[in-house]
Amino acid sequence: MEQCPVCQTEYVRGQVNFCCTCGWDLRSYSLPLTEIPEVLLKQERVRTTWAREWWTRSQSQLWKVQSKLEKTNQEVEYLRVEVAKLQQERLQLMNRLSEFYAHPFWEKKVKVEPTLEGKLTKIETVDLTRLKDLLAQKQWQEADRETAVLLLRVCDRHQEGWLRITDLENFPAWDLHNIDRLWTRYSNGHFGLSVQQSLWQEVGGTLDASYEIWCQFCDRVGWYNQGTWVAYERLDFSLNAPPGHLPAAYWEIGLGAERLYYWWWLTPVILFSRFDNCQSL
Repeated sequence: MEQCPVCQTEYVRGQVNFCCTCGWDLRSYSLPLTEIPEVLLKQERVRTTWAREWWTRSQSQLWKVQSKLEKTNQEVEYLRVEVAKLQQERLQLMNRLSEFYAHPFWEKKVKVEPTLEGKLTKIETVDLTRLKDLLAQKQWQEADRETAVLLLRVCDRHQEGWLRITDLENFPAWDLHNIDRLWTRYSNGHFGLSVQQSLWQEVGGTLDASYEIWCQFCDRVGWYNQGTWVAYERLDFSLNAPPGHLPAAYWEIGLGAERLYYWWWLTPVILFSRFDNCQSL
């Protein structure tokens, strides 16, 4: 077996005229090598060397292109899977929103037991002692996280770590009222859901308010600054923060896996309405 001088593909002399891989002319010279002028042999060696180098470079470039193509195909497949997941999430969200608007919580009435000023009601589903102690010690960030934990415990969703729309719709008004009362009491009216609700109403916030209205509200409470959302770790956990700056962690537990990222603001909006119903009774 002979080998092509360019690509090293094997062939049988006399059975093929051109290399099946690179197309190199494999036909033998009509004269014996001893009778071919040295000048022609030298030119042939130069031509063969150039062809071999060109073939090596082209194969290297082809390998790189094929590697990029394979990587691109993998990325396309990954994106196709992600798009399918997002479409499924969107479908789930639209189904939940259909239920949400089919049974609007603002048409429901909640009965609340009478309370004594400055004291917790006797009807509680969770123990607020730790929240009270943290607020009394001015440990605002720990109290903020404890508030989110309490909201999950009230709805028996602590293990899941997020709340559904139905949980928010049916959140016990007395628990919400008592949690807010602790915040407003120990911050001298600077923090609390009722403070946030008041600011929400000042910017024209309603159940069907636009995203722009929500941004105005977040700008007032210090969650949104000059077109940029403030990360939770960068919030001001002190009384130097804007009014209504806290609690803040609770809106991160809303709607969980059922939501796309731009629906998280439904959590405080629904709770504001629940708190408003509680105050109106």
